[in-house]
Amino acid sequence: MMDLTSGSFPLFPSRCCFGIPVRLHYLFIVFLALQVVGSILYGGLWPLYWFLLLGPILLVTVLIHELGHSLAARQVGGRVEGILLWPLGGLAFIGHAKGPKADMWVAFAGPLTHIPMTAFWVGILFAATFIAYGTTAIQLAWPHPLTYRNLGVAVCVGAILVSAALKHHI
Repeated sequence: MMDLTSGSFPLFPSRCCFGIPVRLHYLFIVFLALQVVGSILYGGLWPLYWFLLLGPILLVTVLIHELGHSLAARQVGGRVEGILLWPLGGLAFIGHAKGPKADMWVAFAGPLTHIPMTAFWVGILFAATFIAYGTTAIQLAWPHPLTYRNLGVAVCVGAILVSAALKHHI
């Protein structure tokens, strides 16, 4: 059997997230570095934007999603061996033997975490829009040109789109 955790390292001190070991694959860092370097061609704040969006925001979004699966598995009496985060999403190493209802709960628990995450980012978007433009009339569009004044708006819009996209694809 192939070891899926090879090429990864512990992200937090031992069993920091609800007692669940979390590992980060090296390819996540390579993917992030390539995106940031590629965005240098666009100039301005784009490298910072992509670093924030595909670094900590994507990482935390995928981690919370996988924690949803993991904690649901525990809730139905299953075991959780760990979580692996990598560029294509995350893997929760879990198992249980409680039947189809429990399977459905464990499967839906990950995507359900995106509801509060999206609500959080929409709330932050209202504040960022007010700070940048003096209004709370939000739009789910990247501001152009990207400036320090509207970087917060761009990051919030990106985070909302990441959360919405991952809800359906992880």
